[in-house]
Amino acid sequence: MAFFTCDTGGVVHARAYLLRLEQLGDLVAQEARRPVGAALVLETDGHPTRHGLSRTYDVLLDVGDLDGHRMLTLTGSRVPPARTPSASYVRTMLEGLADGFGLDADNLIAYLAAADGVAPHWTVDALRRMLPA
Repeated sequence: MAFFTCDTGGVVHARAYLLRLEQLGDLVAQEARRPVGAALVLETDGHPTRHGLSRTYDVLLDVGDLDGHRMLTLTGSRVPPARTPSASYVRTMLEGLADGFGLDADNLIAYLAAADGVAPHWTVDALRRMLPA
């Protein structure tokens, strides 16, 4: 998961998964705690797809191509207020960032510490103590 405001610039470390459209529809349904199997119909003109399957993640954005595959990201039309992540969620983010992005400890901590909602609750020292071994 990443929180990014596209008109402000910056860097987002993200992982891509190759899914069929049906799988993506099921993912949207699961995030919304709804039954899977609803058809997901994408806009063909590159405009955001407002699918109506979820109130929280109600938009799919086309963000280009990767290796010949259309890339989409699931997002919301409303920006929720930033909330402090739990310790287990911080650990999950640290593990994910440490796995595959080539960040050293200092850059990993700086990246996460700059995310909305992380500071002031999670200090740089607290994040450093939570780094995976």
